[in-house]
Order: sequence, then structure tokens, then C-alpha cells
Amino acid sequence: MVAKWNAGVLPALGGFTAVVALLTGLPVAYADEMSELRANQELLQSRIDQLAQANPGAGNPFAASSNPGSGAAAAGGSFPRSFLIPGTETSIRIGGQVDLTADYWLSGGPANASPQTTTVMTNGTLPAAALDIHGQRIPGTAAVIAGTTIGNVAVQNQHSRGHVFSMSARESRLSIETRTPSAFGEARTYLEFDFAGCNNFSCASVNHVSNNLVPRLRHAYGTLGGLLAGQANSNFRDADADSETLDFGGVAGGAGVVRLPQIRYTQPIPTFFLGGAVSMSIEAPQTDVASSTGLVFSDTNASGTPAGPNPAGIAGSVSNNFTKATAPDVTFAYYVPQPWGHVQVSGVVRDLDIQDGKFLSREFIGWGLHLSGDVKPRWLGWDRDTITWQVTGGQGIGRYLNEGSGIALATNAASTGAATVCAAPGQNPINVTAGACSGLGAASNIIVKPIMAFGGSVGYQHYWLPNLRSTAVFGIRHQDVPSNLIGPAQSIAVNKELITTHLNLIWNPVSFVDLGVEYAWGHRTVVANLKGDVNAVIGKMRVRF
Repeated sequence: MVAKWNAGVLPALGGFTAVVALLTGLPVAYADEMSELRANQELLQSRIDQLAQANPGAGNPFAASSNPGSGAAAAGGSFPRSFLIPGTETSIRIGGQVDLTADYWLSGGPANASPQTTTVMTNGTLPAAALDIHGQRIPGTAAVIAGTTIGNVAVQNQHSRGHVFSMSARESRLSIETRTPSAFGEARTYLEFDFAGCNNFSCASVNHVSNNLVPRLRHAYGTLGGLLAGQANSNFRDADADSETLDFGGVAGGAGVVRLPQIRYTQPIPTFFLGGAVSMSIEAPQTDVASSTGLVFSDTNASGTPAGPNPAGIAGSVSNNFTKATAPDVTFAYYVPQPWGHVQVSGVVRDLDIQDGKFLSREFIGWGLHLSGDVKPRWLGWDRDTITWQVTGGQGIGRYLNEGSGIALATNAASTGAATVCAAPGQNPINVTAGACSGLGAASNIIVKPIMAFGGSVGYQHYWLPNLRSTAVFGIRHQDVPSNLIGPAQSIAVNKELITTHLNLIWNPVSFVDLGVEYAWGHRTVVANLKGDVNAVIGKMRVRF
């Protein structure tokens, strides 16, 4: 504000300065000082008037009556639970939650790993849950392992792990939000962290001596009017159609992506049409592929190891990541609020590329559509009950069906590059040693296909009492991955279908505290049609601030 006065108001007071000098006989420099003092006095009075008009209200925690001994009351901000930063027009709110989640796997528990996870279903332990295998052999085409030709691939016996307990505060969060009026509309910033940033390198054996969890960036974006830039939920996703679960992983069939860099513009629609708002965004791209040696993404570390089994004698590291991110994903969404709930339709177009830098270069356009909403039926006098639903599908949609093992393309190429692949179409090339044939011959035998996938979920939330509620939700996600491309070994690792069900009971002893318990069941089917199940009980205490 002082800079604004110095740059805009004080130059306009030149006439006033001359008048003061003329009437008082004082030097012009002294008159300039008087003019500046007067300007500062008017600025101070304006600020006092602003503070006087801002009524924090009885419910504002920053009011003096709510904080005895805190001194003068802080000015209430422009949005709930915010306050004005002194000397500015910016309102700020500091919020978050302290969360303790405890999981007990009755069956399908995770293998021992660090850090312990509290995520059970989608994006948790379900996509890699143990399969019910007892001596089966997976049919496959001729392959060579250690110089021996075999007609099918044997898999190791697996048994579901039960009675596994895990407990963590990793879902605790801290957020900072600001809002500032401007000539272009309200400017807003939002920054949020949780403590789920650990992996087996950064937080090894976190419970052995001290649980040293690592902060993880969740959201970091700014807005100016209808423009948004930063890391936020994908414009393709509809968070208002998600059902409430205690499981951090959520429900199968939900639309993604959750939290990625993007630039988005939102335009309100006049109410004489349907009202609501239309938004478009360009989002950070990724090409997600199921290859014959594992899942490979554009950001897979070239020195890492792909997901999935690694047969004896077969190199599993990615020496040449052939995926390529060429152009940002483009999304659109139309959100229509109604007195009974809302409806959203959204779509995405993706540029998917595979290129090894030598002989292999393939490009595909992926797409997806999403329809979602919520309905407040208001039957039997239950005004707070809600039905949520969403359906999503597309070809090459990949990660936009929110699940970590979702893929957009399938190929018979090994992730070690085209030069290591030499097999006729329909054959499994993962075990062919490097140099078996020329790169040109290898590239001509590579097949790449976009994957059709669909999913959906439906949930119902009922309030038993004003402070006691339950949610029941069912979700399914399905993707058609050709087993003849990814080979027998990956057919027992790549998921064809995930099904999840959640049922919970949540009590609010006070408005900002959640105490809940949830039963979750999940079913996994891989491309080879082997199956695995997860049964878990989840408990949670969450205190928001």
C-alpha cells in the first residue's frame, strides 16, 4: 500500500506541495515532507477504518474474546477461518490435520517392506496382493530360459498373508492458503504437504529406532481469476463425486490423476444456459506402458527395475527407457451444480510415444471420457444423505483411471530396447539375448497396441445422527491387456481387473474430530486370470485444525 501511494498518489500532490510552500513560506523540501506526512496519515487512517469495519465475529478463533491474553483482536479475513496479514490486503489461513491410521489385514496383507503402508486398496496393497497359486502353470508360447526351450512358465506357490498390523501418522497434513483481491479477480495460493514421502531408501526401518517420515508435496498452485497454474488434482477428475472412505487408496474405478502439474483456465457459464463452469487444462504428460519386462513409464529411472517378476537369468533393469513424453495431456470439464447435487462431464486427449532412439518409433493418440455426479435424494426426511457415482472409459486412458498399475499401451518389446528383441509377431521375446539379430529386424517385429479400459463406482452416505454417518461404496476397474504381447511372466503381474468395497462408520464427538472404523474388501484378477483377495479393517482418528 505504501508503494502504491508513493507511485500513484504522491505525484498527484505536487500542486498541494506548491500551495503549502507558497502559503507558509517554507522551503519546498520541507513542504514535501509535510505532504508525505499527510499522505501517510491518510493511509494510516484508511487502514484503521478497514480494521474497524472487519468484524471477526464471535465464532472467529482470532477474536480477542476467544483468545484471552492474546491482545487486540486480529482482523477477520475474506474467507472462513482466515485473518488479514497486517499491512496487506491478503487473507491467510493455516490448516491441516493430525491423523493416525491403523490397518489390520485379515488376508492379503503386504509383504514386509519399509516404510509400512496404511494404504489398502487402490494405489495400495491390492494391486500387488498375493495371488491364489498352488502349482499352476501359465500357458505361453515357446520361450528360452537359460538355454532351455519350454512351452509354459511355472509360477511359485503363493499364500495370502493374514493377521498383518500397520499403524502410521503419515496421512497428517499441513496446508497454507492465501487470497488477495486484484484488478483481475481474486488471486489465490494453496500449498499442502503430508508425510507419505518415504520409500525404502529414504525411510528404511522407520519403526526400528525412530519413525522419521519425510514430507511430500501434495498441492502447490496459484490462481488469478480463472487461471490456475501449479500442482493440483487433474481437471479430468471430479473430487465431489468421490465417496468418503477411511482408506487412503480410495475406490477402484475413480477418475485420475490425483495431483499433477498443470495450467488450467475456468470460465463460468451464464445461468440462462445450464450454468456451472467450463474448464480446460494442459497437464504434465506420461506414456505408461506394459512391456514384456514390466511396467515402464516416462519417468521410470533408467537404472531401476520394472515392476513384475524377473525370471532367473533374465536381466530386469531398464537400460533404455523407450517411453517418451512429447506433448502435454489436454483435458476439458463441464461442471453443472444443481440444488439436488451436481453433474460433471470431462474428457482427455493424450499423445503417447514409444521411441528407443534407434529403430523403434511409434505414436498413438489416447483418449478418455468421464461422467460423474452426486444426488441428494432427500427421501424419508434424510436431508443429508448423498448418492455419489462416476463412470470412466477410453482407449489409451491409462493413469486417468486412478490406479498405479493402469497402463495406456502394451508391447512385446523388452524395456532394454529394440535391439534385444528378435521374435516373430505373437511370440514372447523377453528371453532373447542381446545381439540375436539386427536392430532393424527387431524393430519390425515389435507390436504396440493401445489398451481399452473402463471403470466406475457408486456410493451411498447415510447420517444416522447429526454427528454419526456411514458410507458404503463399490468400485470396479477393468483393462484389456493382450497376454500374447506382454508374455506369460508379465501376465501374472499385470492386473486385468480390480474390485473394491468399503463400509465405514464415522463419529464426530466434536465438529473437527473424526473417529472411524472401516471394513474393506478387494479382489484382484491378473491377465492370466489368477486371482487374489484382500480383507482389512481400518481404524482412524483425525483432528483437523
